[in-house]
Amino acid sequence: MHYNNLTDYLQSQKEWLKSFLFDILSIPSESGKEEKIQQCLYDIFKNFDVSCELTEIQNNIVKDPEYSDTIKDLDYTGRPNLKVENHETGSKTIVINSHVDVVPPSTGQRNPYSPCMDEKENIFARGACDAKGQIAAIALVLKAAKDYIKLGQKIICHLVIEEEIGGNGTLAMIRHEKNTKVDAVINMEPTNLRIMPSIRGAVWFNICFSGKSGHAGATLNSTNPVYKAMHAIKILKEYHSKLENESKNYGLFKDIDNPMPLTIGQFISGEWPSMTPGGTLVRGVIGFLPNKTREEVIQGFVNELNKPKNAWVKEGMNLRFDYRHNAVELPVSHWLVKKMSEACLRCKAKYLPIAMTASTDAIYYHEMGIPVIAFGPGDIKYAHSAIEHINFNQIIKSAEIIISFIKGLN
Repeated sequence: MHYNNLTDYLQSQKEWLKSFLFDILSIPSESGKEEKIQQCLYDIFKNFDVSCELTEIQNNIVKDPEYSDTIKDLDYTGRPNLKVENHETGSKTIVINSHVDVVPPSTGQRNPYSPCMDEKENIFARGACDAKGQIAAIALVLKAAKDYIKLGQKIICHLVIEEEIGGNGTLAMIRHEKNTKVDAVINMEPTNLRIMPSIRGAVWFNICFSGKSGHAGATLNSTNPVYKAMHAIKILKEYHSKLENESKNYGLFKDIDNPMPLTIGQFISGEWPSMTPGGTLVRGVIGFLPNKTREEVIQGFVNELNKPKNAWVKEGMNLRFDYRHNAVELPVSHWLVKKMSEACLRCKAKYLPIAMTASTDAIYYHEMGIPVIAFGPGDIKYAHSAIEHINFNQIIKSAEIIISFIKGLN
């Protein structure tokens, strides 16, 4: 079939793309349960003109100093990453990274694994925005390369597990691929088609407070850990405000409201309304910008807790940091940013780089000295929500931009 241009070809693939995306959205793939979707993707991509490899992850990955142990005792048997590589070569080797795992369905989210499309071509399902819509864009790039256009560069796709719980899939992949020369990485996440060379950092905290259970009518004989937990949250909020002031107007984050959120994600305590709890658990995330390191952020919070006035809070407290990602910052003058900006301009998309207010797997490539940006379809404000969705046409546009970027390297 003849196509006038790349846009015509991509538009002709809408039915195929919708079928592909609906198929993978129908597969539940919460972190720790990614086996089925990886096999599904392997079976699809092996029919393209590419090399496919399901790369097994060894259980000793847990000993890696960069491993995030947000969920204990995970078994990696049968839960591989997927590497997809084209057969072309050129002046650059580009890695495109995205993840197959999703967070659990949100409260109130109806039929999270039964995708549907509305009249505006928004596709609703768990993972639509984060990050199976991005995987669909990658698939469309590879299909275009098979059917219609030679890319002229080496493209390696890392489709990984466990991004949502710390990035252990990408960690395993870069350890596996440590001898592969890579010139740049596109980390596909929901950026609303904006180029994001600055990506905030994050540390996940896990604070346990022990107490002494007792009857509500005899509280003098019990110790309530909820009060300690509430005070610790107060300390956290004050400390985070201090971090915000020290990071105000920093770089590409300067025009973003709340660029480094503090999130209290879990507060778990008690078994009965009239019984003092025996323990309380608080879990959450401290966001921070590139002007701070994870070590500085962690030590700063510990220093606040160590102040004499907070000694009573620390009694019976156990503090652990499960996920520790530095921020990413690539200069806007870097060739990767410039070439992506040129591609966006050619495709009539917004081309000025901005910052990302979430933490991503980009950090693993960044800390290996590989230039990396976040980019992709979807708006992060809908990710992880009860109305998670992605616009179908944004997926197609993102594929067009990535192809234009790759062709622009020739």
